[in-house]
Amino acid sequence: MRVVGKGEYRPDELIDVSIKDANQRVCAGLIILSDLSGLTFQAYNGIVKVNKDPGRYFLFLQPDERVVEVYAEGYVPLKIILYDYDIKFESGKTFQLKVTGEKEITTVSLNLLLEPSDAQVTLDGKKLSSSPTQQVAVGKHTIKIEKQGFKTIEQAIDVSPSNTLFRFALKEVELASVQIKSTPTGAKILIDNSEKGETNKGLWLYPGTYKLKLTLAGYLDTEKNIEVKEGEDNNFTNTLLKNSGAISIDVTPNDAEIKLNDQTYNSGDVELKPGNYTLLVTKSGYLPHSENVEIKRGEKISRDITLTKNSGTISIDVTPNDAEIKLNDQTYNSGDVELKPGNYTLLVTKNGYLPHSENVEIK
Repeated sequence: MRVVGKGEYRPDELIDVSIKDANQRVCAGLIILSDLSGLTFQAYNGIVKVNKDPGRYFLFLQPDERVVEVYAEGYVPLKIILYDYDIKFESGKTFQLKVTGEKEITTVSLNLLLEPSDAQVTLDGKKLSSSPTQQVAVGKHTIKIEKQGFKTIEQAIDVSPSNTLFRFALKEVELASVQIKSTPTGAKILIDNSEKGETNKGLWLYPGTYKLKLTLAGYLDTEKNIEVKEGEDNNFTNTLLKNSGAISIDVTPNDAEIKLNDQTYNSGDVELKPGNYTLLVTKSGYLPHSENVEIKRGEKISRDITLTKNSGTISIDVTPNDAEIKLNDQTYNSGDVELKPGNYTLLVTKNGYLPHSENVEIK
């Protein structure tokens, strides 16, 4: 057994003042309507009196009664906590409840007749299958019917065993003018992942919400939802962000070779994609300079690099001054001689004189 619905106050059902409980208070009344026969009842505080008619039982109870139990052959007893059904007794007041032996219907087949028939249906935020018949819970739901090129319908429906058929006819809408612009121009336009040309461009779309994506080499992709409205100016302007940073490089000597990740560049400003780079500056006769640099989007860093000569100097003064001077068999004049670091043999010779030879280290 189960209770159907809530309690109903019945001001038209008056209780004779002569019907009183053991404390001489005018009784409260509870009418039980049921499709079951042979019902019997108990109450926590006792039942003063019961009037029986086919399908209708009138219970006279104490005004402070809170629980009534219903019994029927073949059924589990039904305990009714009156407060749960909005029943609050007072002397002389009567409420009515319905009790049935039928199982409660919790789901029914929802039947939809749609125009156009392939419109997409969403019920309580969840998309339904294409079947015209759906199994849904009894009660109130929010239904949404939509199809591109038609005005969307969204409304509440109340589904019950006696209310399962619903008809919806969508009305067509006209295409709307749309302008897609960007700075800089020439970005590829994708509407719901479908290419539509390049900015700046005008096109026609049905009113609705779309995913707009713009792509351009050297710039970050921009992606957002746009809402196209009927009868309005649908202008969508986007400023693209460069996907790059910069490094300013100044080297001494100015003819040194500059490489970033093995690619050669000139000194000055160099624009690069964000990332980590190896900066290498080289020149013959100089020690190389190498370092790792990080290029960040939208930022500019500077490097001022002076290479160190890879040499030492030997100052040679000879007498007689026309003697021949050789270092590792290469002839030099007297004075300052710049050499790569290393070990050398210094040999000074002249006809008629004993030669001079020594090993020297250039650092």
